[in-house]
Amino acid sequence: RLQGDWSSDVCSSDLMRARSPRWVPAMNLARTLLAAGLLALSAYGFADWELDSDASSVSFVSVKNAAVAESHYFTGLTGRVSKAGNATLALNMTAFETLIPIRNERMVEHLFESARFPLATFTVDVPIAELLKMKRGASAQRDLSGTLALHGATADLTATVIVTRVGKNAFAVASQRPVIVSAAQFNLAGGLETLREIAGLVSIAPSVPVSFSLVFRR
Repeated sequence: RLQGDWSSDVCSSDLMRARSPRWVPAMNLARTLLAAGLLALSAYGFADWELDSDASSVSFVSVKNAAVAESHYFTGLTGRVSKAGNATLALNMTAFETLIPIRNERMVEHLFESARFPLATFTVDVPIAELLKMKRGASAQRDLSGTLALHGATADLTATVIVTRVGKNAFAVASQRPVIVSAAQFNLAGGLETLREIAGLVSIAPSVPVSFSLVFRR
């Protein structure tokens, strides 16, 4: 080849090398932004679901003197469903309403002994991957078997629930029928007898039906 030809090739190669560094930062930035976007989408898609306490409720019915039924409800609820489907619902055992202030105080002190046992928790595994396939507005019935920890004791309970996808990022979970909780299961019989004596009642039913309506969002 002529020397002029070699010079032309060298000049062209030098020009490409001179320009290429200008593209490297832009390419690296694009890769970084793409990776960050994928990471954010992944984290959002597998985020925990938090209980919307304002839209949720847990209630129970007591029966005294074998004839008078009264409804009560909890006001301190927290809960979460992890991305793996581990669900926990916690009840503050000082935050409930019976509509009679002195009865609230007696139940805190003598029945639940809330100073010693401030929380009741229900833990259960839910088929989260299956539920995430549900379309908005769709409902499904499920039997959820979990563990209730209350007043220092634990017992396995099964709740039949209706799960409804109420939005892209919201599920509603409601008991299809009440869950029966027995005082004897959770060492509450003695406290129940104390309440009966204080109130001068003939009897207080030792088991109560518990119903719930829960909303989880992410």
